[in-house]
Amino acid sequence: MVAQHADVWNLASGEVEEAVRLSGVLDDHCAVVGRDPAEIRRSVQLFFTGVEALLREAESFAAHGFRELIVGVRPGTAESDATEVAEALPQLRSL
Repeated sequence: MVAQHADVWNLASGEVEEAVRLSGVLDDHCAVVGRDPAEIRRSVQLFFTGVEALLREAESFAAHGFRELIVGVRPGTAESDATEVAEALPQLRSL
C-alpha cells in the first residue's frame, strides 16, 4: 500500500538497523509497482530521553534517509521535555 499510494512512510521507533532493513523492503516494493522510492519521504518516531540522546539517534536515522522526525515526550514532564526539544530544533534541522 505504501509503495503504491503513500507520500510518507513512518516507522514507529525502533533500531536504526531494522529501519534500514525495512526501508529496503519498501524500496523493493516500489520497484515491483514501478515507483521511484525517492518519492516517499521517510519518517521515524523518537522518544525524548534527553537532548544528547535525541541528537545522536536523529543523526543516525538522518544518515540513512529519514528526514522527518516525530518526537514523543513523557507524561508528567511533557512541557519541560517539549521545551528542551524546541531548543534543540536548530541542531536537529542541521542534520
